[in-house]
Amino acid sequence: MERRKFLANSLKHGGMLLLTPSLLTACNKSDTKVDKSVIVIGAGISGLAAAKKLKDKGFTVTVLEAQDKVGGRLRSNRSLGIAFDEGASWIHGIDGNPITDLANKAGMTSFHTVDESRKSYDVGGILRSSSAYDDAEEELYEILDTMMNQGSASQSFESVFNANYPDHANDRLWKFLLSTYITFDTGDLDKLSSLL
Repeated sequence: MERRKFLANSLKHGGMLLLTPSLLTACNKSDTKVDKSVIVIGAGISGLAAAKKLKDKGFTVTVLEAQDKVGGRLRSNRSLGIAFDEGASWIHGIDGNPITDLANKAGMTSFHTVDESRKSYDVGGILRSSSAYDDAEEELYEILDTMMNQGSASQSFESVFNANYPDHANDRLWKFLLSTYITFDTGDLDKLSSLL
């Protein structure tokens, strides 16, 4: 069963325990055994962190994961002989973010990304102009703001986008923007609702 369907069904039928801070603060001692069980959905970084915190508070924890490995979007593909990040590769909001501390403890090298210094290249190493990238990015946000008025529950994001913006459907810059800004966070565009 897909994660979204499982969550929707669980919430609809009342079978889901929603964690609140009061649940954790009800257990003041970390060595106290709590007579409660909790199911954590997803073995990504957030799910694993929640499971650890709950276990440390004395809860019996079961983690459910749809994939055949843990880590969620934290994964690398090494099939070509080099490591290529397929998922999360930025730490968003590095100040005070516990992921920054984990990365440092793991000996990872990191650097601050300055969005204004980014460069976009096309096939053959041809540098795109900053204005071409910026204009396309701005248009993407405008399109996303209007997508809900153009689609329906039975239509995918991909089908509505391609029908309304056929000149963008096979454009490499647009494929990159859709992949980076939409697919990366939501999944395949042919499975994403056009209603976002």
